[in-house]
Amino acid sequence: MQPNLALREQIVSLHEDGLSQYAIAAQLGRAQSTVSDHLKAHRESNTPTPIITGIHPDDLNTPHEDVITRLLTRQERTESRMAMRDAQVVEIPDSGPIGLAFVSDKHMGGDCDYRAMVDDVELIRDTPGMYAIETGDNSENWLGSLAGLKGEQVVTSEEEYELVKWWFSRLTEHNKLLAVVAGNHDNRTKRYAGLDLIRQALQGAALLYDCEEVRFRLKLGAAEWRIKARHKWPGHSKYNPAHAMTGGKAGYRFGGDDYDIAVGGHKHVGTMFFPDIFHMTKRLVVMVGTYKMDDEYGRAGGFPGTFGRGCGALIMRPDGRWQQQDDLESACDYLTYLRR
Repeated sequence: MQPNLALREQIVSLHEDGLSQYAIAAQLGRAQSTVSDHLKAHRESNTPTPIITGIHPDDLNTPHEDVITRLLTRQERTESRMAMRDAQVVEIPDSGPIGLAFVSDKHMGGDCDYRAMVDDVELIRDTPGMYAIETGDNSENWLGSLAGLKGEQVVTSEEEYELVKWWFSRLTEHNKLLAVVAGNHDNRTKRYAGLDLIRQALQGAALLYDCEEVRFRLKLGAAEWRIKARHKWPGHSKYNPAHAMTGGKAGYRFGGDDYDIAVGGHKHVGTMFFPDIFHMTKRLVVMVGTYKMDDEYGRAGGFPGTFGRGCGALIMRPDGRWQQQDDLESACDYLTYLRR
């Protein structure tokens, strides 16, 4: 419906003469709301439009073409990465036996066995044929709701991160570290700030890495083993400590992956090996211990203490045989004897 412009001009004229809206309505025999609406419309139609130069909201929009191009490029990288993840191989060009040390839960920055930590990394580095897999929680990295626990430490966050890089470098400089998986403590920085500090610490290193899980085939001579390493495996059984790594949703009995050796940390119980037979194939579950000595958070939660410090290892032969060792020093002694 078109507005009554003649009436509007009359109302505006009377208002400019000083009459109130009530007086105009009475004189013209109109409702006061009608007078108010016409005066409002007149004001809006006569408001000058400012001339504004600069960045308007529309200027901040990214063209749809740019967005889809970026997403298509990312999809190609994701598809390539997924294909590589399912075909990862570590081949050791050695005709003799090797050792595979399992390291986890160093929790650097906290109250840990740093003597054992230093001794173990030097044993791995200096023992011919000994390599390592690291399965997470390299430092305390107290963030979020647990940030208050940082006050109990005697090192800064920067010093803590430098310790992580130092430990990695002791092995990567000698090509002794085969694979690394981040733990829940490591991933706090990624969760809260979108920054994967473990990946940054490993820049330039020739090894396999993922913030959650690494799967690969290890080749030595005629032997080949399928290895799946995670920090934390979903699932739990108070009757079977190895349940999550065999029968949990990521385990080979019910999960989609089939593998020979499962490696995980997080439990802080101690390094233990659990042999298994499934589908007429020998399997092995490796539950890696921790270097942590005292843990106020663990005591508050009623978690049990840990047995021993440090890591264990697996002696692997080119003919497919393996033999587990609960402590690294014994493994290094035995490997040195076998390779003499």
